Amino acid sequence: MSPKDHYHIAASQRAYCDILAWVHENRNNPGIKVSHHRILKTRLTNDQDFIPRLKDHILARYFNVTYDGDERAFSDSERDLLTFGSNRMYSHDTLRVNYTTYDAQRAQDSINIQTRPHIMVLAHKDEEEDKRHPYWYAKVLGIFHVNASISDQTTMHKMDFLWVHWFG
Repeated sequence: MSPKDHYHIAASQRAYCDILAWVHENRNNPGIKVSHHRILKTRLTNDQDFIPRLKDHILARYFNVTYDGDERAFSDSERDLLTFGSNRMYSHDTLRVNYTTYDAQRAQDSINIQTRPHIMVLAHKDEEEDKRHPYWYAKVLGIFHVNASISDQTTMHKMDFLWVHWFG
């Protein structure tokens, strides 16, 4: 992995699942959330919520919408423009992250859903300074990518995201 990259998820497409089947299999997990390194706070409450919210997240990243503490909700017609290649999500075991240490050195860490799934990220600055805890904590339940395109484009783009359970 290049030290210039913020993170790396493999491009392998060997392990995949149908998105609709995955949502159906996980429909009874209301406390589980989906995320990417930018933080997507979306409850997986039922089959109808997950896919629109995943599309909102992917569209916001596709169009480089700045994260301001809330995920942007797109209209149904905007969501309909986004398609996932073969309606598949591709799963991965490991995510590697490059970061700068406290003494300005470059370092790398990895998240493995089997052995090192717990993460801590800097809290968003929209909360009151004196009331907020400086970090958010979570367990990564899945590392995925989708191949996404906008309806008028033929090029598919690899879009990475994490399936995360946020701790209160």
